[in-house]
Amino acid sequence: MKNSILSGHVFVSAYNADLKKNFDAEINQLRDFGWKIGSFDGVNSSSINSYIAQSDILLINLSQFSEASNIGKLPALIIICEDKIEAQKFNAIAPDGFAILIALGGGKIEQSLVDSVDAAITVDKVVVSLNWTMVKAGKYCGVARSPSRDTEGARTIRPENGFKGQSLNSLAQLLCSCDGLSRSVGLAAVNAFWNRPKTTRNQISDMDWGFASVNPPGDGLVVIGDFGAINDRLPLAKIVEREPKAGHVPVDQAKEVIANAKILVITGQTLMNGSLEPLLRASDKVEMRILLGPSVPLSPVLFEYGIDRVNGMAIHNVKDMETFICETGTMIMLDNLVQKISINR
Repeated sequence: MKNSILSGHVFVSAYNADLKKNFDAEINQLRDFGWKIGSFDGVNSSSINSYIAQSDILLINLSQFSEASNIGKLPALIIICEDKIEAQKFNAIAPDGFAILIALGGGKIEQSLVDSVDAAITVDKVVVSLNWTMVKAGKYCGVARSPSRDTEGARTIRPENGFKGQSLNSLAQLLCSCDGLSRSVGLAAVNAFWNRPKTTRNQISDMDWGFASVNPPGDGLVVIGDFGAINDRLPLAKIVEREPKAGHVPVDQAKEVIANAKILVITGQTLMNGSLEPLLRASDKVEMRILLGPSVPLSPVLFEYGIDRVNGMAIHNVKDMETFICETGTMIMLDNLVQKISINR
């Protein structure tokens, strides 16, 4: 498995009000991804080592850099340049969350998936609906979950001349972002390339897909994301959710539950919301890790990062799928629209 531990340091510009505002927003987005980001300010010297051990990334000002370097082993560092001359001196980058992540050795899953998409394929259509995003490029068609609407109101990532005619790879590159809408289009483009229907005789049975292969009562099973009424058949399964319902495990309490899992099933939506890489890091001792759902790319690239089984879907009825999406359909796992496909390491 490729290493997902962040390391090193990166200088980031935050020397005026706009840059500081953008910096704060991008850091909050990385925290939403699941990265633990601490601050060097206000940490008691007697507890600094314990505090550092709990952080993936540490925020420090440039003036604190030399002090921090004397502590010993440190996590990845974001060094904030609040002076323009200093920012220029150290080649500080703009406050872009994903660029920061790449500079510290993260974002590898997204980059590998994007690199796997053929640049010669041309996009025909992009549909972004309330629940799903679809990218069509000739015989290729992929979907991904649309992000929840935030407080920004109506907005667009559409280029001036639209998406039609661009390469599928250029759309896939939108996955390398901290912006949910961009990531949704990018992931749908990746899925358009990888999630292709197979012949009927090669189609797997429902017994080989999803939770059907997990033996009841589900002891040792931890599920990231709410897939519906799985507890009817697997009552001992533990469900981790960002918006927990009764009986669910909240994300901020899930570390021990995930670490002790025997089987971990992860919703493909974690690729859209950026949380997959931190989850894989937190579950590196789990025996079996399965990525599941309509947003999952059927790509062997994922095996390089510790996924053992990939359960995704290919669209075999593009016209009806587009209608379904435009009419705000929700449950996309319908036999008349998609084919369930599983690939193993």
